[in-house]
Amino acid sequence: MNQDQRTAAPRPTRILVVDDERHIARLLVYVLTRAGYQAQAVYDGEEALVAAETFAPDGVLLDLLLPKLSGQEVLSRLRANPGFAHLKIMMLTGCPVQEQDSLDASSPGPDAYCLKPIGPSVLIELLRQHGLHPITGKEALT
Repeated sequence: MNQDQRTAAPRPTRILVVDDERHIARLLVYVLTRAGYQAQAVYDGEEALVAAETFAPDGVLLDLLLPKLSGQEVLSRLRANPGFAHLKIMMLTGCPVQEQDSLDASSPGPDAYCLKPIGPSVLIELLRQHGLHPITGKEALT
């Protein structure tokens, strides 16, 4: 079979996990990888912006309280960049709803809020509801 006859395999859906609690970030990467996503973790707001450029994610799980740049600042910068217009951004936070209400209402918000802790099946369902489907054996063939 020559190169023209081969079809390129679909690229796995990429999820960037941004959380300063490394054990949580690593657990989320593990869960996502097992579910068929390609996942990468970073641990502060500045790393998140760099990783958005280099990793080219389809979705971001973004903690609100981060060192260096807050989750709100990361969200604002990603939303302001036309190159990231396609990104689905989910705020994954331990903050109560009252603190979320104080976020900057003048800038575009996340696609979803989810309180930590979150179970693996709930997380995967949240991603699927926002069009972020894993590519695994069967799904890659359909």
